[in-house]
Amino acid sequence: MSRVPMLFDKPAFAFEGELQNATGYVTIGVAADLTAADAGLTRSDLDAYAVRSHHRSAAAPASDSVIPISSDDAVVLDRDEGARPDATLEDFAALPTLFGEDPSWDLVARQIPDSRRPEGGLHTIGTAPQLSDGASAAVLGSARAASTTGMRPIGRILAATQAAVRSPRLTAGVQAARDALARAGITAADLDVVEANESFAVSPLLVERELGLDPDIVNPCGGSVATGHPLGASGGTILVNALDQLARVDGEFALLVIPGGLGLGAAVVVQRV
Repeated sequence: MSRVPMLFDKPAFAFEGELQNATGYVTIGVAADLTAADAGLTRSDLDAYAVRSHHRSAAAPASDSVIPISSDDAVVLDRDEGARPDATLEDFAALPTLFGEDPSWDLVARQIPDSRRPEGGLHTIGTAPQLSDGASAAVLGSARAASTTGMRPIGRILAATQAAVRSPRLTAGVQAARDALARAGITAADLDVVEANESFAVSPLLVERELGLDPDIVNPCGGSVATGHPLGASGGTILVNALDQLARVDGEFALLVIPGGLGLGAAVVVQRV
């Protein structure tokens, strides 16, 4: 992310007026503020969630799935760096909002005339995902592949779904999660772990509330608000986090959810084996 930041390639859907209007693209922070306002989430709700993410990330146990980075035979990085164990609600409440005066609000007003624009904005640098570099990898294979290679699987994908809502809302992750649970043949009550990517604090809060989830099982080791959201790596990261946590709590089912810009969302249900 430090070398190729978001929108570095100047995609047409974000920079060409006609296509921007057709796709409903707005600044992602504006989409987050709009979604939070529609859901009745307050600035205090978002700040409190971010503090929770930092505390959980800082207290998270070491993971065997994290590969230490070494240089000259010395370990230089063996855990995520962003978490602030001393984060307080007062610190986060003092941060200025980022998107209250963003010009994208004019586009929102044209696309969704009855939309709610929160006065002054809602999300801050503290309730947005940190800018962090990162990488992740997972090996996926069939039962036959496992038998052939002799590798022992640690999880099974029961369902994978995608959903879309009218852009610029960020609610598609919730719909994708409901679809994934239905396809997997389980309910939210069966879940032992939920990893909802913290693409702004509104996203996991919405999943938590709409699915009626116990907050204790949602991002139990924190998430992107504290540790970062390197695009392309976050899906693998939450998969690893979910499987690690299932092992810790001797659980069976986990739900993974990621929302995206342009009204998109995806979800996966995994079973520990």
